[in-house]
Amino acid sequence: MKKVLLALCCIFLIGISVGCTQEDAEDVWTQNIYPATNNTYDIGSPSLQYQDGYFTNIWASNNATATYFIGDGSYLTGITQGELILYFLNSSSPDVAGQRRLSSNYNSSTVVLTGAGLAGGNTLMGTWITDSNVPAKNLLDGNMRVHVTGRQTAGTKVSQYYFEVWKCNSSGAELTKITTSEYSNPLTAVNVTYRIWALANEVELNTSDRIKIKGYAYVSGGGSAPTIEAQIQGPTFTRLVLPVGAVSVEKFVPYTGAVADLTYGGATLRLDGSFAPAAMSNSSVMNNSIFYSTDNNKLCYCDLVGVIHELY
Repeated sequence: MKKVLLALCCIFLIGISVGCTQEDAEDVWTQNIYPATNNTYDIGSPSLQYQDGYFTNIWASNNATATYFIGDGSYLTGITQGELILYFLNSSSPDVAGQRRLSSNYNSSTVVLTGAGLAGGNTLMGTWITDSNVPAKNLLDGNMRVHVTGRQTAGTKVSQYYFEVWKCNSSGAELTKITTSEYSNPLTAVNVTYRIWALANEVELNTSDRIKIKGYAYVSGGGSAPTIEAQIQGPTFTRLVLPVGAVSVEKFVPYTGAVADLTYGGATLRLDGSFAPAAMSNSSVMNNSIFYSTDNNKLCYCDLVGVIHELY
């Protein structure tokens, strides 16, 4: 009798073992699969990978990494292909009167903008516009944001920042308001960096179109009129961040460390708004141009009166 019971127990245990294994391709789970501890266990590894996986939905609370995403992209949401960063400068636009520059070039000197004794409601603190042919690409659906550092130095009314984004033509005339941001948190007595968001739909831009930013202070509540400050340039990196298409590095010319020759194709090299000769030959005619001198292996500039300046 004992031998019979022992044999039955062995068969039962073997059956449990076979039923729980996942080596059989026909195994079917009818329950959820949970790890015993959160953020502890993995499914597969870089060296031991599963071949294929089929899911209706995948939720990732952290990074998702893949060599390729296959499909037309119509169901990929919340993905920004690239970001264009433009800095708020204190210098004037070179060709639009009354506007400061919104530039990809950073200035390391801090400038403080002040609004004193502000009335309730909206007060324009400044306007900034891109240079000609910037950004020269369409803006995608997504979140724009401004990073700005500032404080309230006087008054008891509540003060906040917000901004507007405008599409302008080549002369700076406003065409379309793209979006208006949220209000920042209320300013405090100490300098704080505020990140202000604005949601915008896709915007088509011609090569001559420009982007203008209007920065405002918004004052509300009771008490005395506030005085506020906003810092631009300097280590605060006050800037506008725009969602754009993927940026090609093939057309980027670094300040230092170039890894290939610069090829102009049908384009020309400009200097102070003037055109260089089509061929960079050994020429010193008075044509307000730049040329390469084979005599001293220097890049030179010949001004209108015939004086030659060595550039490199």
